[in-house]
Amino acid sequence: MWTLLVISVFVVAIGVKIISTSISKKKRCTVEVLAKIVNVETLKSHDIEDVDVRVPSYSYWYNGTEYISKTGNFMAITPHEEGETVRIRVNPDDPKEIYDPSMKDTSKISGSFTIIIGVVFFISVLVKILNSISITIK
Repeated sequence: MWTLLVISVFVVAIGVKIISTSISKKKRCTVEVLAKIVNVETLKSHDIEDVDVRVPSYSYWYNGTEYISKTGNFMAITPHEEGETVRIRVNPDDPKEIYDPSMKDTSKISGSFTIIIGVVFFISVLVKILNSISITIK
C-alpha cells in the first residue's frame, strides 16, 4: 500500500513538472519573429485510437540565421496550414526553441490532468491505509 502512495506522489510531481516546463518555456521565448509553416506532419496517436495528431514545422530567421523547428505541441487540430505565415516567439539564448502563442498549450492541460489523477489516486490509497489502521486498532 505504501508503494502505491509513493507512486501517486510521483504522478503528481510529474504533472507539476509538465506545467512548470511549459511556463518556463513561455518565459524564455521572448523575441517575436515571423515564421512560415513549412510542413504539418500527421502522426498516428498511440494514446487514442483513430485520432491523428498534427505537428507543424516552422521556418524562421533569427540574427541572420535560418532555423526550422517544432514547438513540441502535438494536437489533433492545428490552427495553421502549410504555407501560412505566423508570429512565434524565439528563445534568444537558444534560437531553436520556439513558442507559438496561437497554439493551445496542451502541456498545461495534460499536466493538470496528471495532477488530478495523482491526487485522486493518493486520496483513495490513503483512505484504504487509514481504514486498515483503524480496523487493526479495534
